[in-house]
Amino acid sequence: MTRSPWPLYKYSNCLVGLMALVPTDEAFAACLCLVRRVVRVADLPSAALIQACGLAAGSICGQDAKSCDPFRGLTSDRMAVRSEYFMVKCVLLVAGMLMAGGVAAAEIPLKNAGFEQAIVGTRIPGWSRTQHAGVGAYVVSTDSNDPAHGKHSISMRRTTQQAYGLIMQRVESKELAGKPVAFTAKLKTADVGKRGWVMVMTFRDHENILDQVRAAPMTGDTAWTDVELKSIAPATTNMVEVGFLLLDGGTGWADHVRLRTLDDNGKDGGEGKSGAPPAAKAKPVKAKPAAAKPSAAGGSTHRGQAGVP
Repeated sequence: MTRSPWPLYKYSNCLVGLMALVPTDEAFAACLCLVRRVVRVADLPSAALIQACGLAAGSICGQDAKSCDPFRGLTSDRMAVRSEYFMVKCVLLVAGMLMAGGVAAAEIPLKNAGFEQAIVGTRIPGWSRTQHAGVGAYVVSTDSNDPAHGKHSISMRRTTQQAYGLIMQRVESKELAGKPVAFTAKLKTADVGKRGWVMVMTFRDHENILDQVRAAPMTGDTAWTDVELKSIAPATTNMVEVGFLLLDGGTGWADHVRLRTLDDNGKDGGEGKSGAPPAAKAKPVKAKPAAAKPSAAGGSTHRGQAGVP
């Protein structure tokens, strides 16, 4: 099993902090001993790391951690010790910086994200569908005519007066808590009323709704548009629901759905590599649904009430 580089990143940061606060020969020796232990845990070539700093691989610690002597093998020349200490600090600092950028952003797998799997009866593989109580008012189908990506998209069409119809997928993960999350999809509409075809993301703690963000309604007739929602998952989040609401008459389509966590700068590793135009996006604002005004690109967001309308 390949072990994560995270232990080295975490402990190297602590190590560099210690070395900066206590720049003595003794601290340097103790730090070198800890380096050997950390790289052994991370399955890294400890000898290569130590030798890159100009030291003998076996001069600081033996293979047995209990036999570690932090002062064994050190030169008596204080300037030489400080030179070695400085090189080790640089190596650890660079390694920590490189590893920090590789662990924050991650794709969250969605089932049938491109809607390529056929609908069986009323069941959409990977997704659920619901509507307001009352007469059945929505037709949901896969559409092979003009998909945004792949061979199919999904569509929802209202056939009679009704409050809302929803296509939704729930993803359970405790790893989302406190992290910035991005939900993106390609959407288009045909003859949709002013309440619109709306992309929605809901954060939950089991069955309790913690927060919900919605994109601005897409209305009328629109071509395929990239839409993105970004929000920070509340600290107690253990699941997220992503989906699409049809709140008025007409037909809405969705395709090429993605869900991912972002790094501390709000970016992910794949951003800007696909050659596709950037998704429409805007900062979420606290507002009631009626107060949210759609942008030309359909990317502004507002906070919805708990659950669906």
